[in-house]
Amino acid sequence: MANHGIVCGGRDIEEAEWFAENADAYCQVLLLACLHQKPVKQLDERFVKDIIGIRKAMGLSVVKDQPLYNTHEFAGKSMLGKMAKDILADGEVDFDETDILVDFLRPMAKAHGGEYAKCLEIVEAARADGKITKAESKKISAMLRKLAAGKR
Repeated sequence: MANHGIVCGGRDIEEAEWFAENADAYCQVLLLACLHQKPVKQLDERFVKDIIGIRKAMGLSVVKDQPLYNTHEFAGKSMLGKMAKDILADGEVDFDETDILVDFLRPMAKAHGGEYAKCLEIVEAARADGKITKAESKKISAMLRKLAAGKR
């Protein structure tokens, strides 16, 4: 059954097994969350650090500076495509959608810079103002469409 499972490796069998268990659990949770047909909100960096702290407290291995998962890309493709489609369904970005965008764009801007960083800057400015103007909505929409098409 090619392409129907995962292959995990690690510095030892315990680490490889940890990655496999987490991948399985992540897939199950993501599948259930997607049934709600709403964008899936990512964990913030502080919460991930808490999870790593629990793992350390349990005496389990932790790779220094190793992210648990990059949930913003899957199989080398940005998850922005579906998110952008969901957010832009009505043709514009609404203020209540900006928190989801910030959660998505912040790690992508950190990892890739470029258009992700520019888009994040506009979204964060709108959030700071407490509203999103028509011009900001159009600019963010255009940037999301470009990013969803794979143009960074």
